[in-house]
Amino acid sequence: MPKWTSEQQDAIYKKGTNIIVSAGAGSGKTAVLSERVLEHVKSGISIDDLLVLTFTNAAAAEMKDRIRSKIRKVPELKEELDKVDLAYITTFDSFALSVVSSIDLFASELSTAMRPSSLNNSKCSTSFPMKVQNCSIYQMNY
Repeated sequence: MPKWTSEQQDAIYKKGTNIIVSAGAGSGKTAVLSERVLEHVKSGISIDDLLVLTFTNAAAAEMKDRIRSKIRKVPELKEELDKVDLAYITTFDSFALSVVSSIDLFASELSTAMRPSSLNNSKCSTSFPMKVQNCSIYQMNY
């Protein structure tokens, strides 16, 4: 086990909140985040309930590889190993595109007669990843 700094330990073991790991190249960001994911999975949180964002495709691929390697070492987590490739471990821009695409898909399902300017009140609940459910739209015509 690597010797973690106190800041790295905070990032790995802090529960109940989202975190941002910001540090220079070669400082151990990927190691810290992959360890954090492992700790969450070991505590019963499924990997497909986590969102891990990076800046580059290479970093996202490296993150998946490291997480896969760590999970592989814990036999009780075999089920989670099969989910790594489909988990939301991706780039900020790819994630943003998936959000915009889901909104576009929802919008295309609306009647063409209904324009955004005619919407007065819209109440929708969504579930991750990007499934629109229980949506009611109140239209006001002028």
